Amino acid sequence: EDSGENIESFYAEITSIENVEEQSLVGTFLKRNIHAITLSQSGEQIFYLTGTIGDTVGTIANPNGKQSSKVFFSPLSEWTLQWTSGNTIAFTTKPSAATLGYLYFFNKSSKVFEKVIGGKNGLTTLVSPDKQSSLYSENVRNSITFGVLDIGAEEETTLPVTTLPEKCVWSINEEYVVYCAVPDSMMGREYPDRWYQGLVSFSDSIWKINTKTGTADMIIEPGREVGLEMDIITMMLTNDEKYLLFINKKDSILWSLRLGEMLPTSNN
Repeated sequence: EDSGENIESFYAEITSIENVEEQSLVGTFLKRNIHAITLSQSGEQIFYLTGTIGDTVGTIANPNGKQSSKVFFSPLSEWTLQWTSGNTIAFTTKPSAATLGYLYFFNKSSKVFEKVIGGKNGLTTLVSPDKQSSLYSENVRNSITFGVLDIGAEEETTLPVTTLPEKCVWSINEEYVVYCAVPDSMMGREYPDRWYQGLVSFSDSIWKINTKTGTADMIIEPGREVGLEMDIITMMLTNDEKYLLFINKKDSILWSLRLGEMLPTSNN
């Protein structure tokens, strides 16, 4: 809210209007002060966290907030969430270069909370849709290490580029493949803190990476192609993977990438 006292979350559906090209946005406000939320892969449910330090509650509900059920309780409140596949929700402690981070899997049916990886400073993650692998980054002696964890084998492999999992998206159609925005430079200390705080901004290029073979191919350099530096976040793929969607953190404009051609979807 404008007062800064409450967090408002809104659920909306885009509905078509008969004989009219324009569409309407119809929705409702969810429960106040949701501080983390994730959508199931099917799009049929959401999981969100509310509460304060020492009393965090996790709730399953329909996307509009109805038919809610409390399924998780924790004394810790600083979590990021990712609904991977089926009943599994990934919990990662919010990262800081000075703090050890951990990744857990929570099964919403059995209520089992299982540690996957931990003891890494500044840990951030992005679990694959089949939950067999996870991208991770950690702060090692004031520099970022970027790699992939084979969850079943408990093996870590450093990847040939340096970035943050928040700048990546897993392919659904190509096994082991991720698309990542890779900064030209990540020199300096206290990552990811300084980037989260907006004290530093990156200039990214977009790469396609095979986490199995360790190969990486650059797709496009926005600065060269469109004359605009981009600090890329919130990567998404369309179902046919012909379009890569993302937001430029510098100005919050949404972009799409198609067959090597970068096209803005918004001018404001």
